[in-house]
Amino acid sequence: MPQRPQHQHLPGFSPAPEIRAARRAETLGHVVRAAQDCLTAGTLVAPDAIHVARTCWVTMHGLCSLEVAGLLSVDDEDAFADALIHGIVDQVTPPGRPG
Repeated sequence: MPQRPQHQHLPGFSPAPEIRAARRAETLGHVVRAAQDCLTAGTLVAPDAIHVARTCWVTMHGLCSLEVAGLLSVDDEDAFADALIHGIVDQVTPPGRPG
């Protein structure tokens, strides 16, 4: 049986809300905790950790989705990903601190 790419859903299947919440807490939760650590340390300034985490999460999810689909056309994918993340981090880095 051929393997289904991870980003494709099984037709007619939808996990229960509590399962989705648990998986989101395990995955996005890591990003939220890292963002909160940075906010607590003063290395980032933002309304809250969720704001920073969701922005990073959505940006990287979009990048990965385009790459997996073969729709990302850039010369250096790593440099492009770094530039995206720096664009986000630069928006929440306090003035005078390197990004």
